[in-house]
Parts: sequence; structure tokens; C-alpha cells
Amino acid sequence: MASHRASGPAPRWNVHATKSLFIIEDHPAWPGAARKADEEVRFLGIHRETGAAREGVDTLDGLQKKIKGFSSSQQNALKPVAHACVALLGALTTHQESFLVLASEASVVVDIEGQQILEVTRCEMVPFAATSPSGDAASAIADIKHLLEQHFYLSREFDMTRRLQRRLLDRMEVPWSPEESMLAADERFVWNRQLVAPLWCQGVSPRWFAPVTQGFVQAREMPGRGRTPPLLVLLIARRSCRRVGTRYNCRGLDDEGEVGNWVETEQLVLVRGVVGQATSPLETGCLAFTQVRGSAPVFWEQPSAMSGITVSRGPELGAVAFEKHCRLVEAEYGEAVYVSLLSDKESKRDTEGALTVVLKEQFRMQEGLRLLHLDFHARLTGERSFECELNSLAEALETHVQRFGFLDTIGVADQPPRTRQEGVVRTNCFDCLDRTNMLQCQLAWRWLQHCCSERPALRGHLERGGSGTAAPRNTRGPDGPGLEGLLRNALGDILPAEGAASRLPLQTLLSEMWADLGDALSFQYTGAASTMGAALRQGGQTAMTLFEKGWRSVNRAYCAKFEDGARQAALELLLGRHKLLRAPTGPPEVRRAPCGQLSVAVITWNIHGRACWESQGVLESLLLGACGSESCGSNGNSRAPDVVVFCFQEFLELSAANVMMLGAGDEVRQAEFEAAALRAFPKALGEAYVKVRSVGMVGLYVGAFVVERLRGSISNVDGDRVRAGLYRQAGNKGAVAVRFEVAKTTICILSVHLESGNAKSAERASQLQLVLESCFASGRVKMVPSKHDLLMVCGDFNFRLALPKNNNDKQDDRDEPLRAAFGRSWPAVDATASGQDKKLGCVGEGVARSLAQDPQAIEMLTKWDELCGMHGCVHTKDLLREESLMEGPVLFPPTYRMFHGQPGYDSERRPAWCDRVLHSKVGAVRRRYCAIGGLMQSDHRPVCALLQTQLLALPGGIAALSKPSTAARAADVARDLLSFGEADATPAPTTVVTTSNKTTATQAATTAPPIDITMDLLGETIEPQPAATTAAATAAATAA
Repeated sequence: MASHRASGPAPRWNVHATKSLFIIEDHPAWPGAARKADEEVRFLGIHRETGAAREGVDTLDGLQKKIKGFSSSQQNALKPVAHACVALLGALTTHQESFLVLASEASVVVDIEGQQILEVTRCEMVPFAATSPSGDAASAIADIKHLLEQHFYLSREFDMTRRLQRRLLDRMEVPWSPEESMLAADERFVWNRQLVAPLWCQGVSPRWFAPVTQGFVQAREMPGRGRTPPLLVLLIARRSCRRVGTRYNCRGLDDEGEVGNWVETEQLVLVRGVVGQATSPLETGCLAFTQVRGSAPVFWEQPSAMSGITVSRGPELGAVAFEKHCRLVEAEYGEAVYVSLLSDKESKRDTEGALTVVLKEQFRMQEGLRLLHLDFHARLTGERSFECELNSLAEALETHVQRFGFLDTIGVADQPPRTRQEGVVRTNCFDCLDRTNMLQCQLAWRWLQHCCSERPALRGHLERGGSGTAAPRNTRGPDGPGLEGLLRNALGDILPAEGAASRLPLQTLLSEMWADLGDALSFQYTGAASTMGAALRQGGQTAMTLFEKGWRSVNRAYCAKFEDGARQAALELLLGRHKLLRAPTGPPEVRRAPCGQLSVAVITWNIHGRACWESQGVLESLLLGACGSESCGSNGNSRAPDVVVFCFQEFLELSAANVMMLGAGDEVRQAEFEAAALRAFPKALGEAYVKVRSVGMVGLYVGAFVVERLRGSISNVDGDRVRAGLYRQAGNKGAVAVRFEVAKTTICILSVHLESGNAKSAERASQLQLVLESCFASGRVKMVPSKHDLLMVCGDFNFRLALPKNNNDKQDDRDEPLRAAFGRSWPAVDATASGQDKKLGCVGEGVARSLAQDPQAIEMLTKWDELCGMHGCVHTKDLLREESLMEGPVLFPPTYRMFHGQPGYDSERRPAWCDRVLHSKVGAVRRRYCAIGGLMQSDHRPVCALLQTQLLALPGGIAALSKPSTAARAADVARDLLSFGEADATPAPTTVVTTSNKTTATQAATTAPPIDITMDLLGETIEPQPAATTAAATAAATAA
């Protein structure tokens, strides 16, 4: 009935590699290949130098003669090399070098009446260049080979990317053809889609490619006895390629509604009638039950096993992406019940406990969704047998599983199925590996029990005895009791040892299959096998299973520390965009265009370790001072700012204990401030705001908030920290940063605190350079600050007045007149004044009737300020010029060092403009840049800025916030592939405004002329075809 790991399949293609061409044809061993010399054959030619591709038709004899003739005509030509392969996976480019990716060998995992599922066992990366690949390219290719040669599957006879129910229902509408398997495949599980793109966008037919999927496939046969027929039990897991990464690089939700470690698992049971029986033979058919797993659908991160989690976006801002995720699940599977197996233990309060809180809050905000929180560890305590405790866990879902149903095709032949599965159980634990796998296995077993008990012919599989009886566990080695026996003698069993022996043979078979599945998925996500695989196989926890769990946990930690970086890079390369360097790249890239204005208010303040925001009216005063009364929704006709950012320094006292222990800042204090800020926004600005992201590091803090009306436009949120204190080991100096996108406008804000003290301008310049080069240089969003559309660098730069020393080395005789001059430049705070600026003591650019600066203050700034003075730090000025940063006119007096609680300057320090706001030179219009003299809760005075920039969006604007359903997205496959290409692809004739931090211009784009490439292929001169697609792809793109 079936074969498992049978002999290798017949090769599908022959790839001839000549000096200048790849020529791909049917392999002679393929059943459909031409056998006679005059039979027509189709071939695909790819020019190795340019990457241009074209299909052709010739006779078998003519093609072979031309290959030989073409090779012999080349000077110093070698004999063509023929590569036999089971599948052509596509073309990959790395380090400016391109490779043809071939699945050269595969093993047959399942063979059911000629329909095979193959596992790729060996790949070949054939370089386009005649020379050997460079060291960097060779290293990257080796990682890709290692990745593709483990747990990647394909089928040439049916679409294994779609579960059986979808295949049956879709086949009733559109017949499936192997020639167009790439078009029909479920793009969620097609891992070589980007590898195919460089050739597909040139009009190459999809017949040459086969979709490949990462996951797990295993088939086991359960023998029959008497009137009980045998069963073929098949387990297929498909891992999504949309949000992919290793354990600590890919957690939670993204802006498209995809989650990390998303796996669709399909349990199938094939039933056949008992041959030779005349009485009520069981009819042929299949039973199928599908479950899904995926990371908790909220925005969260965890950098390592030793750290707590970070909820990068709260429930309010994450609601849009969460809704997308729920719609995707519903569109594909129907009704869903969400199951969380996270722990409530106090020891996991900072990890699973924090995630549970935000997950429950996210579900409370959505109507019609149900979250079942089942603490796995609290329910599996060891007080009862392992099987009983797993059953109690699964019983909580019994009503849902029965309501959803399952696929039943027994006895219907080519007719519609008897029943369909109308819903799905979506499970997550922390990593969606061990606990999730055990629950899904138990649900599958209970489902299979139900199916067998409802069918008299299958009830024999629920009886003990017979040929399928499982053997008892053997704990003795060849020379003694073995490791498990020794550990049991020393430690004893944690649970009764009869767990596996008491199981039915069918349950034992199913448990072993799910244990193998758990190992495979764990290996793909963490680099090591499952920590609960042994417990699942043996039916309970023993000393041996606990020993194995500990060992594999250590193995996971090792992989996370030393191997995950390389595996993550390989995943990103495999799923990234590729193009052949000189080949046509298809339609032009869709460019951003302005669709409005975006206003950003920023406040920076060194609060000297004090909780200044707790004072009555301080937050409202900060917001009004930053935005101006004419910009505030509650006091004027204009809208409130779209984005408000707080940048604090010395958010807590910079004691040695805090520097060493609070590397991520005081999270409790940060949460208190954010709650107070959210309450203050409606009072001061007249509109509600939601938090985008905040980041803390010792005393540094940056928090970004967006107005409620724009929360659906926020995406690609990220945060970063750069330590610059104590030789880059401590966070008392450095920067914290947030970056995000509003529609398609990229924004980056940094809160910095640099080295203090006089005569340390070089150290400050070095730290600022470190910050600007290091922020977001690695991680999920690799975009240094200067590449953003709007960059704002705010904080306590500690810039000083670089006054030359007196001849007598005394400076105090000049400081007192300076303090007096600077003090006269601060306006008097008048609480009874009509305008907010006068009430708050605002002074600077954009302040109505701002007090003129004292001439001596202006002279000090223009001559001796380290940042903008004529005698300032040259290194800092050069750095700002390189990073395209600027500062507005400083029309306010020095903000440091002031008295706490009263006006005037402290005599212990020379006044200085320490607190500043720098911003992008291009693409930003400054409306306000001022200091607030009336807020005296610290020895610094707050500095604020209000900027405007263009709001950029793709065609359609920011209104299109929802993602289409999975069914609708299937039609986008061809169009998405054709949109492949980089910014160098010239757009169609249109007029757009391109805005970046470097240039702003209106350009009239024209269509690029066709690339003038010709190649002599088989004696013919062939012009490269323009970017096109097959008829099926065109129809799909048009419909979309």
C-alpha cells in the first residue's frame, strides 16, 4: 500500500552546463520524456553571463546535436556537464554572484498509488560564473545547502502545499495540472518562491519549477487482523515561510498578521476495504483532521533565554495586525478556537506571565473571539497518570473539536466529501514546540479514537492484542541495565512505568509519529530536538526522559548562542529577493508618493532622577510647550500633532547599582509615566493617543505615541539600545532609539546622553558617531538612522562653551556676567497671561513674541558652542554633515545648569546649551524649537521641537489597511512575483514625489529601454523577451 524511505525517484530534468549556457530538458528516464529522435522536446535556455532566459522547442535529435555543436564551437570549450536533478528550485544571488539551485537527489517518503512525496537529500548550487565562487559567497551557499537538505519536501504528482480538504474542493472548480503547480500552490508554504522569481518574471513557464515546503512528512502502516482492515497513517506538517526565523529572532506577530513558527499539521488516515470478504466490506476512503500552531499573536520579543520578554506594541496599537491574523485564520480554516498553554507560575512572571496578561487584554478588545487559557504545567502535575492528565487537558476542547468536525471521504469516490472540517484549534505555548505538540498529539488521538469507535469495521484497532501489540520498554543494555535502568534504580520513576505498555498499538504508533514531528519542528526552530519527545514516546516522565530533557535544553542554549546567527542569515537569504544581475527584472517597483503632511512633536528633558511628571500639570505643560497653543486641538483650530515623542535622560538616579542592574531601565517607572502621558494627551491636545514603542536603558528613555486616528497606519516598529559608557559596557551613556513607519514614511528618534565634563568634545563626538552607526544596524529592521525619511536626535549632548582659559588660568571672573546675561534672556513666567507660551515661559523659534536674546548670549553661542560655534568641535560638525543632520536656530538661553525649583543659574557650573534637538536636513520643515523656562523641576530645562514632513504612501494611500483573505491572495501570486525588482528598475511614465533624508524632487519617469542582450543558443540569435508571464499568471494578476 505504501512505501517509506523507498529507493530514489526518477530524475525529472537534465541540466546541461556549457561555457555560456544552461540548457534544461526532460531527463531521459522521465516517463513523459521523448524517446524517438524526431519527437519534439521543450527546453529552457539560461545565459550564464546575463541571466536572460528563453524557452524553445526542437526535436530530440536536433537538440542533442546542437548542444554538442554549440559546445565544440566555443574556444577552449570543455565537454558539457550534465546535471540530473529531481527538481529545479530556482536561481539565487548572493554577494553579487548567482547560482542555479537544483534538488539533485531525493528520497521517497510516501508512495500512494504512484503519488509520491519526496524529501530533498542533496542540493547542487551551480554557479553562473565560470570561476569559482568567492569566499563569502561559498560560505553563504554552504549554509543554504545545509538548510535545504533537511526537512524540505516536494511532490511532482499532487499539490502537497494544500491540505486534502482544499485540494478536493478546489479540484471541483479548477482541475489541477502539474504543469502549473507553482501557480496553484499555497504561497504560505512555498519556500522557493523568491528563487523562482528571477526566471518567472522573464516569462518562463511554471512547468519548470516545483514548489518546495519545509516541514515534516511521515507515513506508518497499522496492520489489520481478521475483519479489521489495515490503516495507512500519514502525518504532514507545513511550516509557513511568511514570518520565518530562529527561536529568539522570530517571535509573535508582524504587521501583516503573520506569526512566528506557524505550522499547519494534517493528520490523515487512509482506509481500504478488506480484500476477499463478501460481507460488508469497508469502502475505501480517507479521514483527515487539521490543527495549527503559531506564536502568541501579539507584538513581543525576547533577546535570550536569560531575559524577560518585551511587549513591543500594546494591545491598542497591535489591534489592527491582530485583526488581520484572525481574519487570515478564519478565511482559511473557518471558525477558530485559540488555546494558550502558557504558565502562570510566579517564576515565569516576567516571561510567560507577562505574555499571558497582554494576550488576554488583546482578546478582550475583540468581539466574537474566545481564548482558552490552559496552564499546561499546572494541569500535568504528576498526581495522576500521564495519560489521564493529558486527557483532562484535551477534554476542555472536546466540544469545539466535535463542532468543527473533520474531513470524511470514505465511500464517496469522486463525489463531494461526506463531512468537512469547519473550524480549527489554534494552539500556542511559549515556543509552540513541546507543550503544543503534546496537546495536538492528544487531540489527534482522541479524534482517531472517535473515528474508529463510530465505524464497526475499525473498532478492532481499539482492542488489545494481535499483530500490532507494542513491545514493552527494554531498559537493559547488552551488558547490563543500561543508562535508563541505572537512573531509574538511582532516582526512581517520576510517573508509573506502565504508561507505554498500557497504550493501544495504534496510540503507540501515533505517539511515535508526533514525537518525530516534534523533534523535526524543534530542530527547524531551535537547532535541537524536542525536550518532550521521549516523554511522548514512552507515555510519561521517567528519570531517563528528564535527563534527556535537560540535555536537549542545554543543546538548545548552545545553538541559540553559537549557531542561530548563521541559520537566521541563511533563512533570510533563501527567502529574500533575488535577481540575476543583468537580466530583465520585470515590471518596475511601485514607488511611494505624498498623500499629506505628518507633524511630529518631540520633547527632551534631563529630569535628574526625579519623577517630574508626577507634579500637577507638568505633562500638560510639556505638551502645550512643545506643540504651541495654535497647534493644539483643545485650544485652537488646528489638529494636534500626529506623533509625540518623549526623550528623557537621567530617568532614574545614575547610581552604581542602577547602572549595573537596570540595563533595560526601570520598567515599572516607565509604565507609570506612560499611563500618566496617555491621561494627559486628551486634556492638553484634545485627542487620544496610543503608545507605539518605548525603550529604556538605565537612565535613558524614549517613548513614541501616535494619535488614535493613525494607529492603523503604524508598521515596522522596532527599538534599539547602544551602550557607550565604561568602554561600551554600561548604559549610563549612549542612546535608546525607536523607529517605525506611518503609512510608508520611515521615522527614527534617538534619545542620547553623552559624556559630561569640559574638554571632552572628542569623546562626545566619538560616542555620537558610535550611536549613529550602531542603531538598527542589525536585528529585524536593518536600517541605520540616516536612511530614514525623518531622523531626530534629541537629548543631553553635554555640549559646553569651549572658552579659552585666561592667562591667569581663572575663568570664574567671566562666568558671573554670563549667568546674568543668560538669566535676562529667560522670560518671566506669568500664570495670568492670556497665551500659553507666556504662562509656561517658552522662548525660542516659533514662540509668539519670544523674548529677544541678550547680545552676549548670542556671541557666546556663535563663537564658543561646541556644536555650532565657530570654535566648536570639528569632529562633531563633520559627523553631522556626513549624516545630513542639522539644528534649528538656538533662540533660547542655555538650559543647564539651572536651579531646581527656581529661576537662575547654579554658580557651580558654567551655563551651557546641553539639551538639543537635531533633525534631518532634507524632508523636514521645522515649526517650533524652544525651551520651556517655567518647568523648574530639574537642573535642566526641557527643550521641544515641532516638525512637519511629507506623509508617503503607496498608491491607494493609507486607507487600504486590511490584508485580503488567503483565498484572494492566491490570485496575487503571479503579480507579486512580477513586482520583484529593486529601486533601479525604471518606473512606467508617471510623475511622483520621492522624499528621503537626502533628496526631495519631482521626477518624470520613463520606461527603460529593453536590455540589449543577445545570446547564441543552439545556432539561433535570441533577443531577451520583455518581462511577462504565462497566460495563467496574467489571468491571476488581472483578476487580482
